[in-house]
Formats: sequence, structure tokens, C-alpha cells
Amino acid sequence: MELIFERAVANYRQRKGGDAYDSLYRKISHSKALTELCGLSVRRGIPPTAGDFLYQATMMPSIYLTFDNTKSTMAALIMLKIWNEQVNSIYNLCSEYQIEMMAQSIVSKCAYL
Repeated sequence: MELIFERAVANYRQRKGGDAYDSLYRKISHSKALTELCGLSVRRGIPPTAGDFLYQATMMPSIYLTFDNTKSTMAALIMLKIWNEQVNSIYNLCSEYQIEMMAQSIVSKCAYL
């Protein structure tokens, strides 16, 4: 997951700039969508899917209005990373292999990352 994430961040920063990435990370880390994903995961005891992360990312107003596939993909990866750090590291709902497969699935939706 880390290698996929770092590669995606580097590509995103190169294409959109460091400030754009930092701003996106802040929006995602404080978003209602991420809070809901984390809460549902804990309450149900099951992990979100790659599709769940992508859906939540694309439905955020700051992303939905721009129709930017690269931005929504990066947002979904950020959500996955934060979910893994805040929820999965405590509840062990997914193996590292499963996290890696989710990250690859998310990235496969975007030609630029």
C-alpha cells in the first residue's frame, strides 16, 4: 500500500502541485464521508471496499463539481490510507494484502496515477 500511495502522491504533486495535494489531504481527513466510512466499518465489523472509497470520494462536493478523475482517485487513496491507520490498525479487518489489492483497484480507475 505504501509504495502505491507514495507513487500516486508523487504523480499527483507533479501534475497538480504540492499545495493542491496538501489541500486535498486536509479536506479528506476532516470530511464527513471519511468519518462515516470509519464509523460504519467499526459498527459493522467489516471493511469498506475499494468501490466504497471511490464512491465516497467522488460524491464529495469539492470533487463532484470538478469532474476530476485524478482528484477523486487520489482522494479515495487518501481515505484508504487514513482508514487503514485509524481503523484497520486497531480492528484488523483487512490483511496488508487486501489493503494492497484495494489500493491497486482504486489506482486502476485512473490513467494518471
